Amino acid sequence: MQNKAYLLLFLAVSLLLSACNQHYFYAPNTLHLPTVKEKGEATIEASLNGSQQIKGTELRAAYCFAPKTSAMVNFMYMKGSFSRSFFSTFPAPPPELHSGRGYLTEIGVTRHFPLSKYTDFTLTAGGGIGQSVNDYDRGRTATLNFNRLFLQPGLITKGELAEFGIGLRFSRLGFQSASIDYRIDDNDIFALQAIEKNTPFLMPDLGINTGINFAPFHVKCNMVFSLSDKPGTYNFTGNNLSVSVLYDIDQFTKKDTTKRKKKKKK
Repeated sequence: MQNKAYLLLFLAVSLLLSACNQHYFYAPNTLHLPTVKEKGEATIEASLNGSQQIKGTELRAAYCFAPKTSAMVNFMYMKGSFSRSFFSTFPAPPPELHSGRGYLTEIGVTRHFPLSKYTDFTLTAGGGIGQSVNDYDRGRTATLNFNRLFLQPGLITKGELAEFGIGLRFSRLGFQSASIDYRIDDNDIFALQAIEKNTPFLMPDLGINTGINFAPFHVKCNMVFSLSDKPGTYNFTGNNLSVSVLYDIDQFTKKDTTKRKKKKKK
């Protein structure tokens, strides 16, 4: 168990240190593995995520509208910036300031299949839309619009003190339209041409999250790793790391209901 903890820490540090100065046209969001399975249960979660170059935030919410069936809403916003200097000319010109930003919004439905008192197998299906905007200095930009459909099997173990989840997300990523200034860097032009030629993509992701429960709050660490070889070819970033806080809305509701019942009995 201790070796596994060291491995997760090593992977997390590797993600934080593996950034380079380049533009990205797509980033995966955190795998949402909802734990709500009783009708009326609801959670809301906020996270800070990214690496040295790309940082952002995510919001996730889940509501169980029927026994063992829940709906989810996910939103991610990411941004980053870097400067690029050219030392091949003399005198060297001022460094170029580059930046990028993007978002992804999606909805999904999850079905829970209990395996034991604390463990569930889940199956989630959903879809969403997103956009990435990259600025290359001197008014040069590249804007891409995309959609994503996904199917996500997962395994969740939740106890009174801790929880662990792991899932595989199989996504169909399609780029619908783009607005590109072809004066941008040649390397990015080649990546954009490859995206246009080969879209849509099958993007498999592995997601892991682990957390500690301080009911009604949960503090969690979330990691996503792409299982595809496409990220390097198309300027996609394949990894995502986040730290989040989840709030059990139904925990507060249950406590309030219990207090009311006690007052009625008196």
